[in-house]
Amino acid sequence: MKVLVTGSQGALGRMLVPELRGRGHDVWGCGLRHSTDSQYQRCDITEWRQLNQTWGSRDWDVCVHLAGEFGRLNGDKWPEQLWKTNCLGTANVIDLCARRKVRLVFASSSEAYGMLADVCTLREEVLDNKTPAFHNAYALTKFTNEQQIKLAARTRGLDATILRFFNIFGPGEEYTPYRSVICQFAYRLLTGQPVTVYKNTSRSFLYVDDWARAVANVLNVKTGPAEAFNIGSPKSYDLCTVYNIVSSVVGSDVDVRTELTETCNVAHKAPDVNKAATFLGLRDTVDLREGVERTVAWMRRWYELG
Repeated sequence: MKVLVTGSQGALGRMLVPELRGRGHDVWGCGLRHSTDSQYQRCDITEWRQLNQTWGSRDWDVCVHLAGEFGRLNGDKWPEQLWKTNCLGTANVIDLCARRKVRLVFASSSEAYGMLADVCTLREEVLDNKTPAFHNAYALTKFTNEQQIKLAARTRGLDATILRFFNIFGPGEEYTPYRSVICQFAYRLLTGQPVTVYKNTSRSFLYVDDWARAVANVLNVKTGPAEAFNIGSPKSYDLCTVYNIVSSVVGSDVDVRTELTETCNVAHKAPDVNKAATFLGLRDTVDLREGVERTVAWMRRWYELG
């Protein structure tokens, strides 16, 4: 298949592209970062004409749309960039996929469930019947994008699959204050910075290699219009346990501030992944400690921390 991956130089994109190419797909990427990949073009997805030019006359079979602003705090710090990239950018991708009859595989998030995560089992069909409230703008952009996709599926015949990612972690995730919790813990422990741990909070964690295999499998599965799948691990850990695992792997400790919950987030988030396991071959093969060991080893090399 001919595949375009938006955000192909991001933390997840850099892992997905080789997985797809290893299966024989002709994979191209685009995004704002620079790259030496000969099958990559710089492109701002919020600019329709740039995106259209990037697509050119190529006859894509699938567009895997990973590009977007990441992190709950972005909505407070950079609201204009969050909404422009995540919603206008996705609208542009949707439009071109619908025009050119290209299948869209969209990177949604567990955040799309909003506050429903604290009151019900997170099965995919929950969002077919309930409209959640939200703690943060990032979550709202993901829910909005799912609605944009469902609208295009109904009115323009868009062939789309929605993947809701639950805390994907592993090598390749560069630290910023907006990144995921394992990245935050590992980098701060490695550099001696203080850490905040939310005691009444639990998450599931899926290693990036297991994630990449499941996403690549989607290309060979026919799904319903705008059908959604949870992509995550069925195992859940409280963040105190996660911190202790990361600390023991790093071999150091730092000043730890503990709080009960984070005001901009839900307390517990655990997916039902039976659907993805059945239809997409999702498997959680790398346990949390082993994944953390690989992540910390990569960080030491990447940041030359010894």
